[in-house]
Amino acid sequence: MIINPLSTVIGLGAPPLSDSAPPFDETEHPLQPTELWGDWPEGAPRPTNQWWGNLVLENGDQPVGVLPFEVKAMEDGLHVCMPEKTTDTTFILVSTFPGEK
Repeated sequence: MIINPLSTVIGLGAPPLSDSAPPFDETEHPLQPTELWGDWPEGAPRPTNQWWGNLVLENGDQPVGVLPFEVKAMEDGLHVCMPEKTTDTTFILVSTFPGEK
């Protein structure tokens, strides 16, 4: 079951709350899918909000957040790092893969 913000219980498989499109402009992600997706049907929806998404965009070498670690696929293998944290009275800065670009 899902409890919505109004505290009404909605059973799974219940009718949608609305059949109207959301009031937001459609846009395309700046990083388009590549052959790293494998044999994905043309025009089929792709999963969103998954931890491995950056591994299948561009060259597959974008950092991936697998909290508390950062993972990055590189030519010599999979790199895993614990991000460094720098703190001050006005900010917290977390840097990943120090010294790498």
